[in-house]
Amino acid sequence: MEIDNWVIIYIVMRKLIAIFVGKIIRFVGKLVKRGSSLPGQIALMIDPKILSKITLPKYVIAVTGSNGKTSTVEMIRQVLTKAGLKHEVL
Repeated sequence: MEIDNWVIIYIVMRKLIAIFVGKIIRFVGKLVKRGSSLPGQIALMIDPKILSKITLPKYVIAVTGSNGKTSTVEMIRQVLTKAGLKHEVL
């Protein structure tokens, strides 16, 4: 029974460490004004099953590309706000 408790603690700690390290790397990236996929890559190295362990929103709108992302995100935010829909812009 004691071994089962240690396994659960290990699994939970691995998830928390992966999230924590990812957030730290993301924060540092923002400080130096560099965005990248490095935080996610590191989190996946620490815990390869991290994506199955976190709760994601029901809907996600991703805006990518070379030009116009900020304007597009702002337009989407305004539409969602005026429609009274709960949203979060990252």
